[in-house]
Amino acid sequence: MPITRWWWLVCAASLVALAGCPSDDDDAVGDDDSGDDDTADDDDTSPPLPISFVTAISGEDAYALVDPERNIELADIHGVIPRIDDVSLAFPGHKLLLVGPSEPDDEGADVVICDALTGTGRHPIVPFGEAPGATAVDGSPVNEDVAFSAWAVDGASGAFRESIFVTDHTGAEVTQLTTAGEVLTLPGSGVTVVSLGESMPNWSPTGGYIVYVAHAVREYPPETEYEVLVVMDEEGASKSVVYAGEAGADIRAPCFTSDGDFVVVVDRDGDGNRRVRTVYVEYKTYSDVTASLDLPAETGVGDLACANASTRIAYTLGEGSDAPLYTALLQFTGTALLVNGDPEPLSPDDASHGYRSPDWARRAP
Repeated sequence: MPITRWWWLVCAASLVALAGCPSDDDDAVGDDDSGDDDTADDDDTSPPLPISFVTAISGEDAYALVDPERNIELADIHGVIPRIDDVSLAFPGHKLLLVGPSEPDDEGADVVICDALTGTGRHPIVPFGEAPGATAVDGSPVNEDVAFSAWAVDGASGAFRESIFVTDHTGAEVTQLTTAGEVLTLPGSGVTVVSLGESMPNWSPTGGYIVYVAHAVREYPPETEYEVLVVMDEEGASKSVVYAGEAGADIRAPCFTSDGDFVVVVDRDGDGNRRVRTVYVEYKTYSDVTASLDLPAETGVGDLACANASTRIAYTLGEGSDAPLYTALLQFTGTALLVNGDPEPLSPDDASHGYRSPDWARRAP
């Protein structure tokens, strides 16, 4: 399938100009107000971060950095942008990618980059301005590539839909990796579905593959809707469905394990029950590890993230702004990936807020 390459034409000229001009009135905690422009390509001057840390949204306009080894919060940064919808580390680990409006009056969500530890140097690399814009983002663990999902005009069909794109830290060129009308085959059954939109991309540890969620509909009656996990290469080719939720289920937060063999995902069925499943990519089989997480009966996992240097996962207990963070260790057992031992709290004892949309980051030494 050919890949559609196109310059970003859905933005107003003023917003395109903004992408090249970092904000001078950056309100982030830690801003020195020196007036110097700090772009995404400037040398990093912030204090060093640990090699491995968890970042997560900690408030409407805030994100936090948590050291999972010492169980302390390294920073809680407010006001980089008016609202944060998603957060991810940007290679080589000193910058952070955010999804949300760059300015208070913006209706759409941009892809924004800033200094991870201080929040300074806010720099929208893919500005939308108009709603709804970007929906999720993930930074490559090996280079400056950025994968994100967004509502935009489809380069192949001209339809307005949610698709997966890649760019780099400059945002100079955006490549569309998924297009309207792609036919996918469900594993096991051989049933074919047509993808209506794609979201929540996540890079493999080598940067060679991306897993994402596709919302699809069965091609023939009954026209049942499914959400499925699809793995493709970094150029948008070789798409393969590795997991399909039940009809009407909602799946979210897919992430590759550190060896790239498994994808961990949250699956919410039609009754609202949230389950955590580990999917063996090669064999397209899965194990349900929900019971091993020892979750309260009335609460399930909201979001999760995989460590890219171990088999640990970080997850929020429940959904909403007050959800606590937990961590669990996964262990290979034959062709399955199961929980080993008891989950442990990851939220610092002195944290006055909850978390959502965690990302377990590993910066380059």
